[in-house]
Amino acid sequence: MKKGLEQQSLAVKSGVYPLYRYNPLLIEQGKNPLVLDYKQPSIPIKDYAYNETRYRMLVQSNENRAETLMKLAQKDAEDRWTRYSQMASVPSKPVEPAKQGKKIMPCGWSLYSQGFNIWR
Repeated sequence: MKKGLEQQSLAVKSGVYPLYRYNPLLIEQGKNPLVLDYKQPSIPIKDYAYNETRYRMLVQSNENRAETLMKLAQKDAEDRWTRYSQMASVPSKPVEPAKQGKKIMPCGWSLYSQGFNIWR
């Protein structure tokens, strides 16, 4: 693929491929564990998508459907950015680190092991 790196960059700039990191150890420091490594989408998704044959073929086979799907994808990318940016901006409270050797079980598992079944 001759323009692979350029296409990857367009995918990130359009919001189709969000870049982020999630590090739960940051919670112990009182920091938000979600870090966004991409900015708000700056180009329309069609600038990314129509460089690829798989998307251009849809336009050729059913133009109306392709346009509808492109609008939905654009809205999805914008909504995802809004949701992720809100999640990344919420401050976290410091949490006491787990003690050595102590296992942390998911809530449902620990309740289930005590005789409660919350999954019904």
